[in-house]
Amino acid sequence: MGPSRTLERLSYKLSPASINSYYRCPRKFQFRYIRNVKMPFRFSPALAIGGVAHKALAEIFRQRRDNVPEQTIESHVDRYIRLERYPQENGDQLRLEHAPIVASHVEQALDLLPSDAIILEVERPFDFVFINSQLSDPISIESRVDLVIRHGDGIVDHIDFKTGSQSGDIIQNFVSRVTVANSLEIGGEKLRTVNVLTKTGEYQVIPADRKQHANTWELVKDTICRLSVDSEWTPRPEPAICRWCDFRPICKHAGPDTTDDYPAG
Repeated sequence: MGPSRTLERLSYKLSPASINSYYRCPRKFQFRYIRNVKMPFRFSPALAIGGVAHKALAEIFRQRRDNVPEQTIESHVDRYIRLERYPQENGDQLRLEHAPIVASHVEQALDLLPSDAIILEVERPFDFVFINSQLSDPISIESRVDLVIRHGDGIVDHIDFKTGSQSGDIIQNFVSRVTVANSLEIGGEKLRTVNVLTKTGEYQVIPADRKQHANTWELVKDTICRLSVDSEWTPRPEPAICRWCDFRPICKHAGPDTTDDYPAG
């Protein structure tokens, strides 16, 4: 597939997830974004818990933003966990077991939110246009951010909630920051990148390091330009990447399946 065909297949749009996917393993990127390979459903407790927690939090923050009377955390969790896809055989039992775990993540997230926070945006997609001499057409880079708040002193935090043990990677944090700054027209000195880790109870402010931002920007630009002309999609097998890859069962380069679970997002 030539460069123009690749970008056309992507509708000239990229996200932190797609950029990161190619950076980690071009073959994984090909499976997901070029070939659109659909894998059989494989239930992951961690992903289910994280997904329900994110949906419940978004609903609560929308109610707070819109000054709508809030429902209980448990009612939000019950609603979204019923909508989440679970195994048919023991799904109801798993939902009962997971509901209090989800509620604890939601409660922790709410407790960690600064008391002076004014909610600006909830689950909003932000974007910016990437133009590069190596590309024939502009690319729209879009990042969906969990929450954007403003403090009393005018500082704005763009926040991603993490129900697992790890914070956001550098590409996700950087692209989210750039898209929010561009869309809301906020200077870097007024914008903070935050990962809220509900498992460990951390309101993690990522340092705004100019040198690190410049290095990450070069990484992002290089990754976009390389994926735009790639036709080989060379696999980059690494245990830490292959272990959680959805396409491991059909990729001959992946290592053996040694786990039954996935990390939460």
